[in-house]
Amino acid sequence: MTDFFRCLSLLLLGMPGAAGATGWFVNQQSALAIGRAGAGTVIDTADPAAAYFNPAALLSPGVAYAAGTEWSLGAQVLVPRASLRDLGSTASSPGTGLAVQPYPGTGFDNPTDPTPVPNLFLVHRLSDGRTALAAGLTSAFGLSSTFSPEWFGRYDSTRVSLETLNLTVSAARRLTDSLSIGGGIDWQHAQSDLQSALPDPFAAVPTSSTDGRARLRGSGSGVGMHVGASWAATPALRVAAHYRSGMDIAISGTNTVQGLTGLLAAANGTVGATTELRMPAMAGLGVALAASQSLTVFAQLDTYGWSRFGDLRVRLADGSADLVRPSGYRDASAVSLGLQWQRSESLALRAGVRREQTPTTDGFRDTTFPDGARTWLTAGASVRASARSTIDLALKHAMFDDGRINLSRSFYGGTPLATTVQVSGVARSPSVTTLGVAWRLRL
Repeated sequence: MTDFFRCLSLLLLGMPGAAGATGWFVNQQSALAIGRAGAGTVIDTADPAAAYFNPAALLSPGVAYAAGTEWSLGAQVLVPRASLRDLGSTASSPGTGLAVQPYPGTGFDNPTDPTPVPNLFLVHRLSDGRTALAAGLTSAFGLSSTFSPEWFGRYDSTRVSLETLNLTVSAARRLTDSLSIGGGIDWQHAQSDLQSALPDPFAAVPTSSTDGRARLRGSGSGVGMHVGASWAATPALRVAAHYRSGMDIAISGTNTVQGLTGLLAAANGTVGATTELRMPAMAGLGVALAASQSLTVFAQLDTYGWSRFGDLRVRLADGSADLVRPSGYRDASAVSLGLQWQRSESLALRAGVRREQTPTTDGFRDTTFPDGARTWLTAGASVRASARSTIDLALKHAMFDDGRINLSRSFYGGTPLATTVQVSGVARSPSVTTLGVAWRLRL
């Protein structure tokens, strides 16, 4: 009987997954780039964040660089807003007589708190004028939402958190006066925490007071690589491309079930669990056109290979059947256009617009981040504080299409207690406002 309840505890977790616009990639590692809505990340001649976005741009052809060291310390504060509303979520269980019944659940506003995203970049250009070394610390992927125990989507998630730390080590080489190349490796550490409620199959109507709780948490690391090139087609036109490989992060941790009572109490407990996060490959192609001595136009196309994420498969240490959840992710892309006006030697102004697809699809989109396509509107400025230091500022407002949630979660499958929850809702008028600042210093 103990083995039956252990197996049952592994089946009852309707495991919350992750979702995002361009996935959970945090494309906000540079105040310079945010000011242009992401246009020019692969081609900017002055941004130390090129250590991550495209090392070849650290020695952009046609640009004179002084030998020495430069570093950038920055932070972006993301302020998300969303209103999640129930559109008729239902449950079917032995307690409802197997009839499909609405269950009580509240809406929820703003499940994500304002979040700082820091970054640090270091660039050293050698005296030969043709070689540069660089490193960067960023949080390249992330996700965080916390809901009340009473909200309507609790059987999908009550909390989701994914935190990452990415260390990039890069090098660049100017091959000719018109061509530079670069590349490097990435080491990424991830820490995840996914929680949800478990319905009581005996309740006539499932409520938060009778729910149990499930929690899957763990951490792990992975390694990837990236390469890029920058080409000066003419003195006024530059073209650059960058590719970052996909990365597999092996996550090890625990799966815990708590709060079940009565006949289900034996299912409470903790078991070791492992899974793998298959991060997407990414590629960017950008152009920069000097329309005049003071005005530069940037355009960029980015692609994200989210389809490689595939199913999220959790393996349990006691040998029970894997927990498998299809993500339904598809590849996504984004296009951006930005302007940069060098108003004077000490002041530069920026603006941009960006449109991003979402990799999520109907029928798989969940409550952890009920995502839709988004549009960015941005502005930024750089102020030279001294001969060696510059302050970069940026403001971004991203507006999302409404995210429709319509998914089914099954619990206690293969037993007489089988319960099905249909979560139906919408995230209305979601948005993210970002404030960015960075300090660049040349030693």
